[in-house]
Order: sequence, then structure tokens, then C-alpha cells
Amino acid sequence: MISTALLIAMIGSGRGADCAASGSRHVEIHWSRSLRATAPDGATELEVRANLQSESNASPVLLRDCRGTATWPLFTLQRRADVYWSDDGRHLLVVDAPLDGTNTLLLFSIDQSRQRGTPAAPAALEQLVQAMVRSRLGDRAQVIFYLPTFVSWRKDELLMAVGGEAADADTGPLKGYCFGLVVDTNGVRTSRVLSARELRAMSGAGCRTNP
Repeated sequence: MISTALLIAMIGSGRGADCAASGSRHVEIHWSRSLRATAPDGATELEVRANLQSESNASPVLLRDCRGTATWPLFTLQRRADVYWSDDGRHLLVVDAPLDGTNTLLLFSIDQSRQRGTPAAPAALEQLVQAMVRSRLGDRAQVIFYLPTFVSWRKDELLMAVGGEAADADTGPLKGYCFGLVVDTNGVRTSRVLSARELRAMSGAGCRTNP
């Protein structure tokens, strides 16, 4: 992990350069590439500050308020991640891939970040999806690959394709799993669970089951 002192030094203070007018809803980020990407509504800007001196690929990812002076540290990027803004720009989804075959979901509320001065409850979506995987696979299953991916985001409805491979206890063969999960991002709660067939019929999307 990157040290607190180094993180503060790299963030600095103030707003820095102005944000671009608008940007893309999706951006791919990598620990070795510095990058600035503005949200589609122009209200916030994501910044990766590549820390090429780090022995553990620890590059801070920040969120800047383009309408003020606030800058919030979001997380430390160790490999690569996909970032998505909601239609209204009020939420930011990160599908982080710190390890090959294992993703981590982070969902940030822009409104709460402004109100509290710090990003709030980013792990709630990850906990929700992990619990759904466990409930579908059963307690005996050992999850080997866990690869939830973004499918679509319409208003407050976020659709994820949740796939991977699991083994029965320690000796069973690997078996793929795949389902769709519709999440209400305002309350971070499950709206619907879809089978793999329903997911494909609804969106044309499938799951990643292995790296």
C-alpha cells in the first residue's frame, strides 16, 4: 500500500488545472499511465497519478470536483481498472482488477463525497455481489475466478454480468457460473437476478468465467 505521507504529497492541494468540458462515460486506467478524464456532465474529473517509483505498482486515483476546489483520494491502483460514470454523473463505478482472475467493485456516490468531504461506502456493491455469488454457489464452493463486469447503466439501474469459475470444496472440478444482477444504485440493493439465458436475451451480454 502507498504510504499516507506519499499520498498527501502526490495529491497536493487545490484544484490544479481546469477540467475539460465533458468526457466519456467509460475509461480504462492503468497504474503506469498518468491520466485525467472528465465525467460526461463535466462536474468531476478522475485522475491517475502514475507512481513509477513504487515497488508494488501503487498509483493513487483521485476524484476532483470541477465546480469547486475539493480533491478526494479514491483508491490505490495496482494493475488496471475500468471506470464508468452513471448517466446523471452522480455515481462512479470502478471495476478494479488488482489480480488476474479476480475483480473488485467500488461504487462511489459523488453527492455523498461532496456532503461528507470524503468518498462514502465504496464497498457496498462488492459486498452485495459477493453475497449473491455465495448464495447461488453454496457454502461448499471454492471460488477460483471472480470476474463481474459492467453491462449497462440506465438511470439508477446498473446491470452487471457476474461470472467466474468455482470448485466443489477442495477436490471438485472447476465449473463456470454466470448470472446477471440488476442493482438499484441509489440504495445499493438488488432489483433483479437474471439467469445467464435471461441476461443474454435482455442485453446480448455474457459473462467472463476465466482470465
